[in-house]
Amino acid sequence: MKKKMVSMAALALGLSASVADAQVIPPPEVIPVATASKKGSLLIFPFVTIDGQYGSSASLVNAGGQFDTVIEIQNNSLANPAPVTCTYINEAKGRINWSFVITPAGTVTWDVLLAAIDPGTVGSAAFPTSGPWTGGGSYWHPDPYRGELICFVTDPTGSFQVPFNELAGTATVFATPSSSGSPLPNNVAFRYNAWSFLVRTSGTTNPAPDSLTTTVGTPGQIILDGGFAGESLFYDACPAQNIQTFSPNGAVLFLSGTANPGGSPIPVYGSLGNAVSFSSCQQDLRQDFALHLTKIQFETWNSQETDHGLSWFCADSVETIPLIDQNSYLYNPSNFDFGEGGIVSTSHPGIRTPDARYVAVGVNSSQCPNSYNTGIVGVAEEAIAFGSDTSIDAIVASTTIPVGYAVGPAYTSSFNVTPAISNVTVTVPVQSGFVLWDCANGTYCNQ
Repeated sequence: MKKKMVSMAALALGLSASVADAQVIPPPEVIPVATASKKGSLLIFPFVTIDGQYGSSASLVNAGGQFDTVIEIQNNSLANPAPVTCTYINEAKGRINWSFVITPAGTVTWDVLLAAIDPGTVGSAAFPTSGPWTGGGSYWHPDPYRGELICFVTDPTGSFQVPFNELAGTATVFATPSSSGSPLPNNVAFRYNAWSFLVRTSGTTNPAPDSLTTTVGTPGQIILDGGFAGESLFYDACPAQNIQTFSPNGAVLFLSGTANPGGSPIPVYGSLGNAVSFSSCQQDLRQDFALHLTKIQFETWNSQETDHGLSWFCADSVETIPLIDQNSYLYNPSNFDFGEGGIVSTSHPGIRTPDARYVAVGVNSSQCPNSYNTGIVGVAEEAIAFGSDTSIDAIVASTTIPVGYAVGPAYTSSFNVTPAISNVTVTVPVQSGFVLWDCANGTYCNQ
C-alpha cells in the first residue's frame, strides 16, 4: 500500500563561484547581490500560476489539474506603513498593476485564482490570462495562465521608488481537485520565498535607512547594479548565473528492504520530472513595453563530477521550462534524465547518478533571435512519487542559488530609454538588471 506524503520545501541558499568562467568575481561585500533569504525594497516571485485552463501535456507543472497560488507579503517595519506597487506579467506578456498599503508590522495575503474569478472580494488585481506574445520559431508557445509577480515600495503617491527594506514574501503553489482525472492528488503543494533586493548606501553594504520621501535613482527606472556605478543609493545586483541540485528524471533514491513478488526491492522515493521557472532581470512593466528575450543555457554535472555538456531553451523574460524529454523546445533534454527515455545504456547514458546539479545562465545567442545577456532568478520544481507506483505524490521546490556578482551594461540602445549608466562595463560575468515601470497618473516617468 502506498503511503501518501506531501513535502513543502524552501531550501537555504548558498554561494558558489562560476564553474564555466575563470574570471575574477568580486566578493559579496563589494557588489551585493539579491537572495531569497532577506528583507528588501523589491520582491520578485518567478512562478505564479492558475494553470489548468490552458497549457501543454509536456509541462510538469500542468498535469491536467487546476493549480493555484497564494501570495503573502509582510511589512516588517514597526513604525511605518509600506505603499506597495505590484505587477503581474504572464508568459504571453499580459500585465496588470495595482497598489496598496501594508500597515506597520502588517501582512497581506491573497489567493491568485480567487482574485482572477472575483477581484472585488480579495483586494488584489485579477491575474491576466491573455497577452500579445505568441512565441514562434525558436520560442515555445507561452502559457498566459503562468507568470510572475513583481512588487516594490514607492512614495505614498506612487511617483517614485524609495528605500524601504522591510518587505518579505512567500508564494504557495498547490493543486486543487480535477474533474479530468488528473494524476495530481488534492494535497500537493510547495512554498518558496520571493527573491529580495535591498536598497543600500554608497560606500557600504549596509541597508539604506527607510524613507518614503527619498527617490532611488530616476523615477521609473529601478537599476539592479549593486552600486557599481557609484550611486548614492542603489539596489542589489542580479545574479549572473543560478545553480541547482536535482534528482534526475526517473531516478530512484531509496529502495525498501521488502521485495516485490518478482524479487526486486520496492522503490519508495523516485523523481518523476523536473522543471524550473525563471524571471529575467530585464523587466519592463510599462504599458508600452519592449520585449526582452534570452537563451537559458544549462550545464549539468552528475554527482561523480562528470560534465554532461550543454542544454538550452529560448525564453521570454518570464518562463517555466519543463526539463523533460517531451519538451521539444529544450535542446538535449536527456541531460536531466537518469537514463534517456528511462533506459540506461551506452547509447542512452543519461546522468546515471540519483543526484546532480546544473548551472543556468541567460545569454545572447543566434540560436534564440533577438536575445540578450541577462541575470536571472529562479525557482526549481520537482515531482516525486512515494511507494511502488508512478503517480505524483508531491511537488517540492526551492529557490535557485545565485552565482556571480559583477555587473555590465544596464541597457542597450534598443530599449528606447536614455540611461544614466549606459557606459558602465566590466569584464566579470554578470549583467546588471532593471525594472522599468510607469509612475502614477499614467506618467511615463522613465522616458
